[in-house]
Amino acid sequence: MRFIDGEPSINIQIAHICALDEKGPRFEVHMPVAQRNNFGNLLLLCQAHHIRVDSKAYEHVYPKAKLHGWKRAREGEAAADLADVQVADARELQDVFTDVVTDAKEDILEAIARVEDISTNSARMLRSMVAEVFDRPRLDLDAVESLERSANMLRNLEDTAGMLHTATATINDDTVFGLQSAATELADAVKDAEDVSRSLSAGTSSASRGGEPQVHYYVDDDRRWQFFARGMAVGAGVILVIVVAILIARATGRSG
Repeated sequence: MRFIDGEPSINIQIAHICALDEKGPRFEVHMPVAQRNNFGNLLLLCQAHHIRVDSKAYEHVYPKAKLHGWKRAREGEAAADLADVQVADARELQDVFTDVVTDAKEDILEAIARVEDISTNSARMLRSMVAEVFDRPRLDLDAVESLERSANMLRNLEDTAGMLHTATATINDDTVFGLQSAATELADAVKDAEDVSRSLSAGTSSASRGGEPQVHYYVDDDRRWQFFARGMAVGAGVILVIVVAILIARATGRSG
């Protein structure tokens, strides 16, 4: 999926696990037509895989069990809710996905806007993450889940602000110092994570150039390090915002 001229465009092809007609692969004569068009019998694939999966010539390569395995792996817990959805054609399916993605992006940006008055830097960082995720050729599941968690936390911003206001009445200087120390430690942790990420990348590149066996780290890609580091940075920023808010409130109370 990509946003082109501000509009979401989804490049997907619909493949039937059990063919829609008798000339197709994995056709089940006793399966009703309505069931063949249920989402439970459909796979969303790129064009290259769609051509092979929907070809009778490759039926032995892509048996039903294998395709159902793909489907379960990708849909996870949502499979039961999607199974009975009726899909008329690819255009209808694209419209459904477009609406869902557009609504999700709008909800996330709206939530970010609510925190901007408190922390401009945090809001800018979150907006950058949104732009990166939604402008990719494909949606990264981990990144989307991270943004969803951020949006859910930001939706409770007003309640959190009220709790902070109440807390300023009873907080002591030791607590403020503790928050400042925690913010400093988070900032140091972000720097350490970035250094480790650069070291891993450099080590892998060096081994490759030297003809030595590459060491395989349990990290999917550099983007995951980036999201981790950014998440730590956002956390540090939030704590700093809390510290500033508390200090301002205490100063205001004393002057009053």
